[in-house]
Amino acid sequence: MATGFMEEDSLKGRSESYQITPVLVSFGYDLRSEEEALEAGILEFQLEFFVNPVISPDNNVEFGASFGFMMGFPVTERFIPYFKIGTGPGYTTQHTNEQATQWNFFSTGALGLRWVLDDKRSLNFEFRIRHFSNAGIQKPNDGIDTEGYVLGFTYKY
Repeated sequence: MATGFMEEDSLKGRSESYQITPVLVSFGYDLRSEEEALEAGILEFQLEFFVNPVISPDNNVEFGASFGFMMGFPVTERFIPYFKIGTGPGYTTQHTNEQATQWNFFSTGALGLRWVLDDKRSLNFEFRIRHFSNAGIQKPNDGIDTEGYVLGFTYKY
């Protein structure tokens, strides 16, 4: 589970920014063995579920799921910089002038650092950029972009 803060500069016709507090759970599957990961880097398939409170321009919520990949490059056994990309469907109860529909597709890119605590646990810190739009289902479809930081905890089972 991770929390953080994301914001967008401004929405058309509104003086407030689109701001959320991300709350998410990610499940990852290692596509490489530990030996391969030390030589070629980590490659994970990830499935992420989110329920994000929208705190501006109005109190609302957005929820959905995305799938993607994370690739990490171990500097040491404990310090792993990474990047990840993902996309998936979601719904927001926030009405905006940019989107004709509240069903959207959320695409995310992130740069992060993983600090491995032991064989099962690690801490993660990410900078995320996110775009969501309705993929041209209805007009308008101007999209909304957010960016922010996410702090997370990983547990391997």
